[in-house]
Amino acid sequence: KIGVVRIAFSTTGIEKEMAATRDQAIITSVIVLVLGILGASLLAVLVIRPLQRMQVAIDALAKGRLDEKLSIRSKDEIGQLAQTLEQGLTQIKNRYRVYEEKITANQMGFSLLLEKIGESLGEGIIFTDSDNNILYVNEKAQGILFGPEKVVGKHLLEAVKNVEFMELIRKSMENPNQLLREELRSKECRVHLTTVESREKEIVGMVILFIPRPSTPLP
Repeated sequence: KIGVVRIAFSTTGIEKEMAATRDQAIITSVIVLVLGILGASLLAVLVIRPLQRMQVAIDALAKGRLDEKLSIRSKDEIGQLAQTLEQGLTQIKNRYRVYEEKITANQMGFSLLLEKIGESLGEGIIFTDSDNNILYVNEKAQGILFGPEKVVGKHLLEAVKNVEFMELIRKSMENPNQLLREELRSKECRVHLTTVESREKEIVGMVILFIPRPSTPLP
């Protein structure tokens, strides 16, 4: 045994270097986390929220609400998509308004036609729609069945207080597109009823005619 060699060195520098590296890693992680949060927020603002607004507008259109606005003015691809969608919605709104105006005009013309038909007939007459709401009743039918009560727009069964007549309505609805001729003894007149049914088997409406009782017996 010749001797012993002892080597000693300080670890302070190494510990400082490790601490600095650790601190740098922590700072880098925090920066990445903050940037991730900011990126996610920016993504939500620029992409997700505009897409959600477009989805809301499309859902509103599907439910018949045409007043939903997008309010997206960005110049990127999302903004261009929103602009295209808004133009399409505007075209649909304009066509719907024109369609509504045509329906209103047709309804007014149809009501006028029913009124002229009712005035030209000597008998009482009632027209109903597909839901059996009263579209038109002339003065003679009003006097026979309803009296002074205003019944246009009401459901036929709601307006009618005559049990015998309600039974005739039921029979007519069970036999659509057939002319039903019956006596309405409680009102001393004859009634001709026709429930009109389309080729698609959907009820279009009902035509009811009141005819004064003839002096001779019914055939």
